[in-house]
Amino acid sequence: MKTYIGIDLGGTFIKCSIVNETREIIERDKDATPAKSYKTSVIEQIRKISNAFLGVLQISNSNPL
Repeated sequence: MKTYIGIDLGGTFIKCSIVNETREIIERDKDATPAKSYKTSVIEQIRKISNAFLGVLQISNSNPL
């Protein structure tokens, strides 16, 4: 079964979730959007959450995001 990662980039939180083909939420997480929303800070936050989700899915990724 396929799984998908969704990312909601908001002013207060960056929310991420893993859903399956039937739109069932498998995992979700949120973290505060960096106060000074420099591009690199936001990208690093998204990278951190996405890589954690790859671990939840037990996906081997030799080239992490």
